[in-house]
Amino acid sequence: MEARILHTNYEQERDDIHEFILEMGIATEKEISLVTAINGYNIQALNDILEVQTGYDYEQHMDRQKADEEGY
Repeated sequence: MEARILHTNYEQERDDIHEFILEMGIATEKEISLVTAINGYNIQALNDILEVQTGYDYEQHMDRQKADEEGY
């Protein structure tokens, strides 16, 4: 049961990163598909896209976004 919850959280995080990449215009669906076809559809591959394109991974983007919202 616990492994299922962790898996669902992993899938949700992976999907959130995917959507973030698209919404921010960091990569197109076609570009994401190419990278994930080669490296697998996982968080690391999506973070690789973010890092190559922006210099930051998803966690760093979220930290910056939170700091901006809090006025830091």
